[in-house]
Amino acid sequence: MTLSAALSKASQGLNMASRATDLISTNIANAQTPGYVRRSINVTERVVGGTSVGLNPTTVTRNVSIETVQSVRRAQITYQEQSEVSKGLQEIVTAIGDVNSEFSLSAQFDKFSNSMKSLAETPESSALQDQTITNAKVLAENIRDIASSVQEIREQADADIVRSVNRVNDLLDQLKSISGEIVSLGGASDVAGLQDEQDRLIDEISELFPINVSYNENGSVRVSSTSGATLLDLNVTKLEFTGTPTIPPEAIYAFDGEDPGAPYNDILSGLTIGGLDVTPTANKIQSVQGGKIGGLFKVRDEETLNIQKQIDSIAAEMIEAFRDNDTTLTDANTNGTTDGTPDGVPDTDSIFTFGTPGTIFTNLDDMLGVANTFQINAAVDPDQGGDKRRIRDGAEATVFGPEGNADLIRGWIDEMETVKTFDADTGLTGSQTIMSAAREFTALASLRNEDQKVLLEFEEGKLNTLVDQRDNNQGVNLDDEMNDLVFIQQLYSANAVLLQRANDMLQTILDIR
Repeated sequence: MTLSAALSKASQGLNMASRATDLISTNIANAQTPGYVRRSINVTERVVGGTSVGLNPTTVTRNVSIETVQSVRRAQITYQEQSEVSKGLQEIVTAIGDVNSEFSLSAQFDKFSNSMKSLAETPESSALQDQTITNAKVLAENIRDIASSVQEIREQADADIVRSVNRVNDLLDQLKSISGEIVSLGGASDVAGLQDEQDRLIDEISELFPINVSYNENGSVRVSSTSGATLLDLNVTKLEFTGTPTIPPEAIYAFDGEDPGAPYNDILSGLTIGGLDVTPTANKIQSVQGGKIGGLFKVRDEETLNIQKQIDSIAAEMIEAFRDNDTTLTDANTNGTTDGTPDGVPDTDSIFTFGTPGTIFTNLDDMLGVANTFQINAAVDPDQGGDKRRIRDGAEATVFGPEGNADLIRGWIDEMETVKTFDADTGLTGSQTIMSAAREFTALASLRNEDQKVLLEFEEGKLNTLVDQRDNNQGVNLDDEMNDLVFIQQLYSANAVLLQRANDMLQTILDIR
């Protein structure tokens, strides 16, 4: 080996050792940085004419584990959806009350029923009349609160969809910009940091909205929905969604071209990409399932609607139960007028009423929104100018009967304990009493919540396991970095010795002259 070759190789070795040291230092410094992927240096021998002439220029490689990265993203999609569904159900259970809570709907039904039974034993008791009316008002308020909470949860989910959609669109713009920087730099410099940021943006997008990602040779990416709609190629195609600040019970999502049918006469926005409807709850071939946005749509369009149907049907049955047994109610049709109710059917309500008194509930559609305005009849409530004796004698009583007559009260109690028919679409047992329906309503919500909690824990455990695998595969291990640093130190020392020996030889030659 000539002296010039020795000097060249020693210089290359020292440069490589210096660059490797910098890279190891960078790895150690970013060991706890989220999204940081370990870098390693690639060195190859340069051979010319069968003779080693040193080292090829070094390149930096990100130790990306594609399989584990994709597994984590898929797990995140499922976890984020389940997280939103679980959060929505927990809010619903909080509004309804746990099965063991004294403030739950079923507990309020029991209190009202017990006060009615006590009043039946002593119908002349003014204190028991007051207590029964108070319990009736608390029960009505509880039902309204549940309906109001359902509406608020739907509105909050809708607002969260707006924020999430805007965030996805913002991230797509950032991803396009980062990819453009990577392409423009090409192989001219280290783009590992930009690639980390690129992957971080993709991870955040996939948590919000499920996507497919493909990497081009020039470093750019192509992003599409899991159903194939392009979001990012040369340009960005943004998600489109219109928020609805106030969502009444009759508002639902309907797929483009579909008629939801009465009484759902308000249509909520779906999710589109370039005009293509990809709404998760549309149940169409192009629908996109999963992610935070998918979970929010399930809360807005499915979980809350089910609760609304159940509480509406219970409230409607309560109105009918008391109305059908109240002999003091009148029918305007008997006077030769028409109010929309059949002859002989009261066109007013008894102890309980709602926004449209006298409504005949022939099916679930007629019951929609009843719970939102469910209340005690003003004629019975002294606080509204009514007479509390009507809790014993009937809502339209003008002449009050014997104080000890509890026939009407017993009739109402019997009516509450009579088996009713609940629409199968509510999810409640078809044939049961109003009281048992209230208990089932509370229990079903709690069970649904607990089931979803178990699923969430499972998805979280699976996600954490995959994240650990990913971090082990492509994260920074400090022990490995320190071992590499020792090796580089030895390499540096060896090249320094070679350089010193070459220098000594040159000095000897100079001394001979």
